[in-house]
Amino acid sequence: MNLPEPQQLQDAEQLRSGQTRAIGAVRIGLQSANLQKAASGLRSFLPQPNPFVEIFINNDQFIGRSTQVHSTHDPYWFPQAFHALIHSSQDSIVLSVLSSRGSCWRTKLLGKVNYCISQLEGESFHLATSQTLWKRDEERGTILFDVAFYRSIPASNSEDDSMMGIATFMLFEAKDLCFGDKPMARLRPVVIIRTDMDEIGFQATSLGFSGNPKWYSQCEILAKQGKKTRFILEVKYDTSVLGHINLPLGDLLGGEEQDGRWWPLSGSPRGQLRLKAEWKGLSTN
Repeated sequence: MNLPEPQQLQDAEQLRSGQTRAIGAVRIGLQSANLQKAASGLRSFLPQPNPFVEIFINNDQFIGRSTQVHSTHDPYWFPQAFHALIHSSQDSIVLSVLSSRGSCWRTKLLGKVNYCISQLEGESFHLATSQTLWKRDEERGTILFDVAFYRSIPASNSEDDSMMGIATFMLFEAKDLCFGDKPMARLRPVVIIRTDMDEIGFQATSLGFSGNPKWYSQCEILAKQGKKTRFILEVKYDTSVLGHINLPLGDLLGGEEQDGRWWPLSGSPRGQLRLKAEWKGLSTN
C-alpha cells in the first residue's frame, strides 16, 4: 500500500521552522441519505443501490469509508464518525456516495457534496446538516451528517493530557542499523508512523542510500487521546522491520533538544532514531 509522504525539508533549520501546519481538525459524523430513485418505468428493471460513503479532504486526501448498506435508497450510517486534520479554512470536506454490487461490478458514483470548512467559522458545530448530492450538475438526493471543527491551541494552554490534539513528528536520522549480511549503505529504509489504533500511517523515505539514513521530514497526526495516544514508529526496509519505537506521546515529548534526541530502537541490537515530537491541543471555543 502506498502511504502518504510527509513534508520533506532540506535541512534541520527549515524543519524546525515548520510549514503548512494544521489549524485544527474536523469530526464528520455520518447519519443517513435519501437517494434519488430511477424513473417509475425503470424501477422494476434496475436493482436498488448498495450505498456507502467515501470521505476526502479537497478531493485528494482520503479520510475513510463507511460501511455499505444493501438494497436501499435510504441508507442509515449513524453513528459512524471520521476525523481529519485541516490546514486552511478554505479546505473542503468531500462526501462521495457510491454503490457497488461486488468485485465483478464497477463502482458507481450516486452523488457527491463539497462542504467548505469556512462555513464553520461562526460556530464550531453543525449538527444534522442536510446537503444536496450532485452528479453531472443534477440533484441526486440529500445526505445528512454532523460536522464539528476543533481549533488548535498553544501547547502551554493544553493542560488536560487526555485532550484531543495534534502531534508533530520531526524525523532527522538513524544510526547503527543492521539488516542481516547486507551493508546498510546499499539500503534506503523508510520510517512509518501511526497510532496503535490505526492501520495506515505516514511514510517517510530516506534522502538517499546511506549507512546512517537521513530523512529531515515532518508530519502531523491526530492524537485522539491526547498525550496518552500511543504511537508506533517503524524503521523498515521492504517488508522487514529494522527497529521500532512504541510509546505514548507524552513520553516522546520530553526533552528540550532543538534537534531532537536519540531513541533506542526495539528489535535492533544498537540502532537508534533521532526525532523530535511536539503537541498542541484542540478546542471548540
